[in-house]
Amino acid sequence: MKDFIHVRMTGALEASALLDRLDNVLPNFKWRQGDSDMQGPYVSGVNEDSVQMMWWFGEQPIDVTVSFVQATSSVSSNKALMDRLLQDVLPSMGAVVEVMGVD
Repeated sequence: MKDFIHVRMTGALEASALLDRLDNVLPNFKWRQGDSDMQGPYVSGVNEDSVQMMWWFGEQPIDVTVSFVQATSSVSSNKALMDRLLQDVLPSMGAVVEVMGVD
């Protein structure tokens, strides 16, 4: 598994609805919502192991990135998080179009 995972999705929830959903399905992340001049609205989060996640809503398909660059968690823990995201969390929020960075 790479240090940086990029997922493209269609049909995902709007930022505010996604923020509410993420609070419920990934409560160990601290989430916030913002707006970038270049890439539009986003939701970002970080967990206690410094795994970072970003959801960009400026264009379709939506970009979701997960960064393990600064993570203090084990490789097996990171893989378990990605498995959960790819099998349960992301499909429940929209259609996954492309996944890059997962072996």
